[in-house]
Amino acid sequence: MTIGEIRGKKKMKSEFIRDICLTFPGVKEDIKWGHDLCFLINEKMFCVTGIEGEFGVSLKVKEDEFEDLISRKDIIPAPYLARYKWIFVKSAGCFSSSEWKHYLRQSYELIKTKQVTKAKKNIPAPATKALRLKETQRIPKKKKTVKKKTAKKKVSKS
Repeated sequence: MTIGEIRGKKKMKSEFIRDICLTFPGVKEDIKWGHDLCFLINEKMFCVTGIEGEFGVSLKVKEDEFEDLISRKDIIPAPYLARYKWIFVKSAGCFSSSEWKHYLRQSYELIKTKQVTKAKKNIPAPATKALRLKETQRIPKKKKTVKKKTAKKKVSKS
């Protein structure tokens, strides 16, 4: 199934989710597991919604908001992703239009920021000044000491 075919099958409720997600810089959409429309930033998901069936959206939230959000009606911890503070929203009416924009943007930013942080951890720290000097200074070669052979004088007995 292509992205274009989704438009005909998806309920209008989820079209606004797609429209919001595609406004963020660098976002791509992909179908995973045969039936989930995923929105990605740098190949990492920040929002997942079903192609067919009932409305439902999974997205990442801030750790301090997680408990409050899952206490609301029709919001549960996202299956398989709850330990990473993802929620599953069962109804489009759980959030107002401005809340949807806020939480989708927040999920996008959380995933994007995490990638930048991970990338920074993998970059080696800059060398210290002492180390840079040591690497750039030429270490003088040791002079080879040549031992002079001293000839022993033969004492003749005459």
